[in-house]
Amino acid sequence: YFYTQSRRANAELRSKNPEIEDKNHEITAALDELKATQEQLVKTEKLAALGTLTANVAHEMNTPLAAIRSSATHMGTQLQQLQASVPEQLRSLSDAELATLRQLVTDAETSAAETSTRDERQHRRRMQDHFAGTKWTAQASALSLAAVDLGLLTPEALAPNAQQPHLDRLLSLAAELVRLRHSLQTIASATGRTHRVVSHLRLLSRPQLMGPREPVDLGENVTTALSAMRRSLESGYRFVQQIE
Repeated sequence: YFYTQSRRANAELRSKNPEIEDKNHEITAALDELKATQEQLVKTEKLAALGTLTANVAHEMNTPLAAIRSSATHMGTQLQQLQASVPEQLRSLSDAELATLRQLVTDAETSAAETSTRDERQHRRRMQDHFAGTKWTAQASALSLAAVDLGLLTPEALAPNAQQPHLDRLLSLAAELVRLRHSLQTIASATGRTHRVVSHLRLLSRPQLMGPREPVDLGENVTTALSAMRRSLESGYRFVQQIE
């Protein structure tokens, strides 16, 4: 009896083997498909992250490069103008006026302060109204622009030099020199920003991760990641970083 039952069970099992094999093949195919889908999702996420990073990097690089290009163009124009006008202007100035010129440039560089565009317009209008009531009426617009660029934002600030016979030349020449210095500072700042972006990219790529493990400055990595991704972060959030 038991022998008969055993033979019957074995026969039934053999008859089920093809079905079991088919199920195994189905499961294997499903697992392969799931793995392929997972790999595709990972690849898609990587491509999306790469696209976002590329857009951010392009923006971060384009801004300082545009500043460099604009400042260099401005410097070229100003240098051409100065080359043509400075010798004649300097010959017409006395030693005392040359000393005043140097002082105007020095004071403008040491007392430079951030001023909004709106405030600058208000200062220029105020200074233009002041010049309009003097013998410099015809040059009121240009002189008001030069005075504000030199940090002379009120008639009171201009008062010590108001009686200079060549005030127009002093202000114009000093302002041109200060603008050139500002352009140089802009280029230096922009190149520094570009260097930081490149340094951040090198840090984020971290090719050494493929080799032996090394200590990593977590704070530096967090700061770098936030800097690289700040353009894509939603506005209205304030990030407070406290890393010890």
